[in-house]
Amino acid sequence: MSNFTDLTIYVNVTECLGIDADYIESSPNRTFFYQLWLTFNDSDIFDCFKTVLWQDFLLNGPKLNSSLSFDSLDDKPTLDLDSNHDWTRTVWFSLFSLMILSAIVGNSLVIVIIAINREMRTTVTNLYLLNLAIADLITATLNAPFNFIYMLDRNWKFGESYCTASNFIAYATVASSVFTITATSIDR
Repeated sequence: MSNFTDLTIYVNVTECLGIDADYIESSPNRTFFYQLWLTFNDSDIFDCFKTVLWQDFLLNGPKLNSSLSFDSLDDKPTLDLDSNHDWTRTVWFSLFSLMILSAIVGNSLVIVIIAINREMRTTVTNLYLLNLAIADLITATLNAPFNFIYMLDRNWKFGESYCTASNFIAYATVASSVFTITATSIDR
């Protein structure tokens, strides 16, 4: 992993703690960060590291042998991570593709079964299941693949209007699912 990315993680943690970015750039080395962080509560620093490393994980995928070292305070910060991420992208792609394919096939089957069988449409519970299946199918086809490509490439390639539409679809389908589950539990 490059020193630039390592330094970015330290800078992001420091910014998470509420320090101005211009002040951080004045002396970006490990001693600077260590002395600056002495003024903060350990749990605040830990929470910021969790947040920053989780965001890095979501954007860059998992990394093996990750360890943050404070052994020497004289040099620039280093985060010891594997630099070969081709296999992780393949694993993420395979798992995510399997998840999307399962969601599309499973929810499509539920919709077809309820649509074909008239007796399946007579109970309220089955109509709730139909609504959940439709919401999940919309998410699996119109939202998940595009967001996964964005997560892999860290670049939205589908235009500003679809970015807005994708976010709307995500919120609408989650709201639909939550309200449907709530209605199902009240009905029971």
